[in-house]
Amino acid sequence: MILGIGHDICDIRRIEKTLSRHGSRFEKRVFTAAERREADKRGAGKTAYLAKRFAAKEAVFKAFAGRDQSGMRWHHAEVTNAPKGSLQRSPPQLRLGGACAEKLAEWLPPGWEADIHISLSDEFPLASAFVVLAARPGQTG
Repeated sequence: MILGIGHDICDIRRIEKTLSRHGSRFEKRVFTAAERREADKRGAGKTAYLAKRFAAKEAVFKAFAGRDQSGMRWHHAEVTNAPKGSLQRSPPQLRLGGACAEKLAEWLPPGWEADIHISLSDEFPLASAFVVLAARPGQTG
């Protein structure tokens, strides 16, 4: 069952301007330590990497549209990459923490578990993120 869908498009040039103006202050305010560490490994691709994650965080908030969003912060949505497999690309994973995780847990029907899906894309000058918050019946046991 789909609980919420969110989509956001971010201009990579906007993130680049914000980074040059506010640098690490902006990065620390919006991105988790794991996101910043991974971004630093990206060299010239760092700005696009961060822009996709910025769009993902916005998409998370949009997926909660119409719900109580009090207490939700940038760091409560973290996008990382799964460990690299031998032949597979490393797909993004969205982890919710803090108020985002609490609100999602409250939203779930009794006995159901959350499924969180994310898709990221970029084509300069745009970065895009699509988030689906879903629920499935829990395991019986």
